[in-house]
Amino acid sequence: MYNQMHGLNNGLLPGNGQEWSDLRGTVQQAFLRANALQPFMHQLETSAADLVAALSTDRDDQRRLKRDFMQHAQRATVDVIQKVSCGSTAFRDPDERSLLLHNIGNFFSLTADLEMHINTWRYVATPQWKRLTHALDYFNLMADKWITTALSQDTASEPNMLAMLLEKGLTRPQLKALVVDFFIGGVDTVRDGRLWCLNGFSCFETWNFLVISLFSLS
Repeated sequence: MYNQMHGLNNGLLPGNGQEWSDLRGTVQQAFLRANALQPFMHQLETSAADLVAALSTDRDDQRRLKRDFMQHAQRATVDVIQKVSCGSTAFRDPDERSLLLHNIGNFFSLTADLEMHINTWRYVATPQWKRLTHALDYFNLMADKWITTALSQDTASEPNMLAMLLEKGLTRPQLKALVVDFFIGGVDTVRDGRLWCLNGFSCFETWNFLVISLFSLS
């Protein structure tokens, strides 16, 4: 409903049909190859190093984390998505990142609340609906900023995903829909995937052996 009201491209959420399928297909062809992330290894490595540094310094006198690990994981996830999408030097504002995470949290809690109760918001702009549209407005504002920033970077020295996708034929409205889906669908899934991997590495020695073996072969 929000996308129709604002004339935006559809995205990841259910019911978006052929338009989203075509967009997703273009992205998958570009980035599901085994070596597709090779151009972005510098961004991935710096993001991982930043996370390790944050975990090392955010400790009390007994070496326990001061903040919940989930907060670190969320911040690191936004950081790596930003760096791969726009370049490693594009955004360094922690307040902007915190506001984005705040709106992502609001989006999920409000969406669940609206869907689980009587759908009066379809006919009347309820307070919850207004807060949800505020979050979506912010996503679209930030998506425009990310795209403008990505296209202004020197991609010869460091490639970024959004510039590469534009070269492959995506339009700017399609890029915008994709970035909004990074916020809605990417942050939670990448965060949870990261936590799953970290748990596996900490609990199973064979995981470490397999990863080292794979890197040795590549």
